[in-house]
Amino acid sequence: MNHSIILLSPASNYAIVHMQERKFPGIVFQGDSLDSKIKQLENSINLLREGNAVEALEELEGMKGDLMEILQYYERICEGKGFNLPYKK
Repeated sequence: MNHSIILLSPASNYAIVHMQERKFPGIVFQGDSLDSKIKQLENSINLLREGNAVEALEELEGMKGDLMEILQYYERICEGKGFNLPYKK
């Protein structure tokens, strides 16, 4: 199996790539970055189980902000390289 992958963005924690067999680009998370996001979710779950909804909400809002930044980066790269987005804005 020989497939080509084109790097559309600088290599970073969240690289944007286009796989030849896919219509839309994707995002490659580095393993440590993905692990960090999972730990944030686990912390939020634990805070909710402990009844600390305020801190859990703050943690989740922070994570949403982080993910929104990654999504906006994805959108800028796609638009700059002439790709449509795989969803409606």
